[in-house]
Amino acid sequence: MAAATLIGLYVVFRPHVSVEPQIVLNPVDPYTTQFNVRNENPMFGIYKVNAVCWPRSMQSGNNFSVLSLTPLPNVHHEIPVLDAGASSTVDCPPAIGGLGAWSGAVVDAELELVVSYRQSWWPFSKEEHFPFAAKRDVQGAVHWVHITPREEKSFYELFGKNKR
Repeated sequence: MAAATLIGLYVVFRPHVSVEPQIVLNPVDPYTTQFNVRNENPMFGIYKVNAVCWPRSMQSGNNFSVLSLTPLPNVHHEIPVLDAGASSTVDCPPAIGGLGAWSGAVVDAELELVVSYRQSWWPFSKEEHFPFAAKRDVQGAVHWVHITPREEKSFYELFGKNKR
């Protein structure tokens, strides 16, 4: 009984967010996707939400490629407060959004959204990573789909791919 109570308390008090891709403003440029960030805690709000857009890799049909070894802290979107259960929209800033527009059709890409935030009574800042891979639909539009950290390509694989 005590273990179940502790687990229940942890679920209620623990800070957690989710990130889901939503609308793609330009179907051939996945970097124009709007992402929904939701505070999954049922009781407590979070603040200083900072969503960093990390374009890990991108390969275009014009043989143009981009490889980013670390998140780009200045390429971010801030949300001052997200109440319990509330959501807001973030995007990749225009600095990244132009990649798919002028580089040619995106053939292969990985993106990671790194979301950091605070919960008023929680003693630490929290950071969560949300990896995505680009997938093309039958009409040629590119969409982000969730992948696990194990499904992300290693930088060794990415370097080898970009050298071909």
